[in-house]
Amino acid sequence: MFCDLLHCGVADEGGICRTIPGVIACDDVLSPVCGCDGKTYADDCSRMQAGMSKRHDGSCTCGGSNCNIGESCCNDVLGICASADQVCVQ
Repeated sequence: MFCDLLHCGVADEGGICRTIPGVIACDDVLSPVCGCDGKTYADDCSRMQAGMSKRHDGSCTCGGSNCNIGESCCNDVLGICASADQVCVQ
């Protein structure tokens, strides 16, 4: 289970207790969502598997650019997105 916050970073407002979906529970439908961690997830189910609350539907943005699935904003000024295994140059 995880707490799916109503608003990112505002735990005082509470959230919804959700069961983390199993690996086979997710469909293979690509519908990106942006998690509160700033990472773009392939779909809402993948986000919930990671135990992450949702910031908004669609890809996370970085300096006006959309980050790809699995990427987070690395440098908002330059619009650079990076995956967890890449070095982020600030």
